Amino acid sequence: MSELVQSIPLFTALLVALAGAFGAGYFAFGATLYVTAAGASGQAESGKRAMLTALLAVAIAVAALGSAELVIGAAAQPALPLAPPPVGLIP
Repeated sequence: MSELVQSIPLFTALLVALAGAFGAGYFAFGATLYVTAAGASGQAESGKRAMLTALLAVAIAVAALGSAELVIGAAAQPALPLAPPPVGLIP
């Protein structure tokens, strides 16, 4: 079980790195569309939409990484240690 708990953050970090790389590429594609529009309002809007979509996708991926780290950290280390019940109180 401990190998699984240790591998989940690594897997999520890999996915976020891939999402960041694809997001940067898609942002560059949108920026290219926007810069080369030369008065074509449809192409400029497509470029803006592509850049916004790339930024939102990367932000969602980073938020997912943070929430996965939070859940794994809470599952791996319980907040309160479990102590055995007192000896004299159980009949």
